[in-house]
Amino acid sequence: MKNGAQALRKFCRSKWLFPAIVLFLFICLVVAGVNGSSMGVYDTIFSGTRNDSELIAGEPRSIRSDEWNVTTQMIFGQAAEGYPSTNHNIGNGQDMNIILDVPTHNWTQIFRPQNWAFFLLPIDHAFAYRWWFSSVVLLLAVYFFTLHFLPKRRLFAAFLAVSALFSGFTQWWYINTTLVCLAYPLLIMLGYFWLLRATSVKQKALLSVALGYVAVAFAILAYPPFQIPVVLATVAILIGYTCTYHLHELKKKGTELWPFLVGITLVIAACLGAYLSQHQPALHAISNSAYPGHRIVSSGGYSVSHLLSGGLARQFQDDVKASHYTNLAATAINQSESSTFMFLYFFLVGPLIYLLWKDRAFAKKPAPWILASLGGVTLVFFCWLFVPHLGLLGAVTQLSLVPLNRLIIGLGLINIVAIGYFVYLYEKSKHNVPVRVSVLIASLTFIFIALIHLRIARANPGFVGMPMAIILGLPIPLVVYFILRRKYELAIGLFALFSVVSNFSVNPLYKGTEVVRQSSLVKAIAAYPNDGKWAVEDVSVENFPVVAGKQSIAGVFVYPQTGLWRTIDNGKQEVKYNRYAHTSFNFDRDTSKTTPTGFADTGADQLVIKTELCSTFIKESQVKYVVSTGVMEPTDQTCIARVTQVKTPAVTYNIYTLKF
Repeated sequence: MKNGAQALRKFCRSKWLFPAIVLFLFICLVVAGVNGSSMGVYDTIFSGTRNDSELIAGEPRSIRSDEWNVTTQMIFGQAAEGYPSTNHNIGNGQDMNIILDVPTHNWTQIFRPQNWAFFLLPIDHAFAYRWWFSSVVLLLAVYFFTLHFLPKRRLFAAFLAVSALFSGFTQWWYINTTLVCLAYPLLIMLGYFWLLRATSVKQKALLSVALGYVAVAFAILAYPPFQIPVVLATVAILIGYTCTYHLHELKKKGTELWPFLVGITLVIAACLGAYLSQHQPALHAISNSAYPGHRIVSSGGYSVSHLLSGGLARQFQDDVKASHYTNLAATAINQSESSTFMFLYFFLVGPLIYLLWKDRAFAKKPAPWILASLGGVTLVFFCWLFVPHLGLLGAVTQLSLVPLNRLIIGLGLINIVAIGYFVYLYEKSKHNVPVRVSVLIASLTFIFIALIHLRIARANPGFVGMPMAIILGLPIPLVVYFILRRKYELAIGLFALFSVVSNFSVNPLYKGTEVVRQSSLVKAIAAYPNDGKWAVEDVSVENFPVVAGKQSIAGVFVYPQTGLWRTIDNGKQEVKYNRYAHTSFNFDRDTSKTTPTGFADTGADQLVIKTELCSTFIKESQVKYVVSTGVMEPTDQTCIARVTQVKTPAVTYNIYTLKF
């Protein structure tokens, strides 16, 4: 008994306590079938109320439609068909191994561990596993990365991990791709650090395999707007780290490492070559699409105030307050697009310069290269965000493919690394920042943040009041003060608490998936025979035929299927349908005129087909069933054979069976 108690105490003081807590919570959530999806919006759509019995906490966010109306429903559509590599229910068939990151029976799933549970568990539990898997990976990646520099600061590392998970950007963009685009680069850097220190051939071989695996898993995410910024940041940090700590060793022991580095490169190249070859048609369609393939982003025009608005993240949890916000460059259009990080490392630059000035011995230590890499890549990002006409920089770095508000993820990665590295350097320094200097730096930080917040408050009436703007400017200066007083755990604990309070209710806690999969509309659609295709008018249920296992020419097309629409193109409209698009229909109900089949003018990711219900296009497309909330009479539309109503408390859906 005594030995057991001693072992428990030893474990609680070890670096494995935090991972154990994280894994325990993960298992509990998976067993309970609890996820964080906003699919509960359908309970409101169908019932007109917010009395969802499956909603445990928080509220579903309709603005997160990329999650609940795209990825989540594509997963359900895959489940309905047994997880095919190509889902033939989407248009003429859609390759499901790119962009969406959904489960398929394809070799690439080896590198998608977030999807493994779908082949082993009931779907509610598998979906919960997938939902929380990326949180676990991010938490553990930040934790162990930080421990590499600060091995005795376990609580600090845990708090920093929590703050990373609960950043505004991470929560509002919460899908697997977002979180692992932060986590995988940290794991790659950590694996590289360990590889440089490895002494045995076995260690080097195992680390090489792990590095290759994570690198391939990262590469096949196939979402360049997130990948490009984090790759630039990662490469810069790796170069800086190597030059700072291991350049001399590489010169001496390079011959020992080169076989492993070359081996990693060859494995990655082989896997990516196979991936690109197998999925070349879909990738070619994406790269040659009007959106996003031919989208070119210009530099400059981003708002400094918006970049530094992370402290106001709490306000975005309130939909009414958030509706009053537009960033000062007028580019933020919703809570997700407006989200950012709390960039603590911006406010540690001044203290770092002070330390370098005061501690001359510290300045001579092997620190400048990694500091230069962190500063250099930050400067590149700043130039792209704020300086116009940098086309050459965009071409060289590929940042011209990255919307400005997606580039923020690269700064978020740097933020995680830089916070831990500053504490590492400060611990090595023999110079303590005096209390009066700490107070001065914290005060200047507060004044600066308060002015930013007040500027935002004045520009966005109804978003945040002046008193609250000032109050929300207090935590970051306090964090800076406690760091300078070497109270690291207190500082990052406060930072983590502020992050959690600011963003904890962005995503709900929700039980199960029946609100979509077992909805009355999905069940009604599933009851029809597989003897024709489906079309849908209402974009909120655009994917329901696919979820029900039916072939549809409506829904989310993650890459263009131009063959579906060429027959209605007059030769000048390809730009309208050659794109990633939410595809739906607008059927003419005016019996006094005949609407020619064509394309409506819509947003960048929308494709709306205007046509008559009984048009030649509908007939030639083999559409036999139409879902609509609108009323169309068989006396007016002679091709209607039968109308079935699916009634919910708030809305009635009409399923029209057509005859040609």
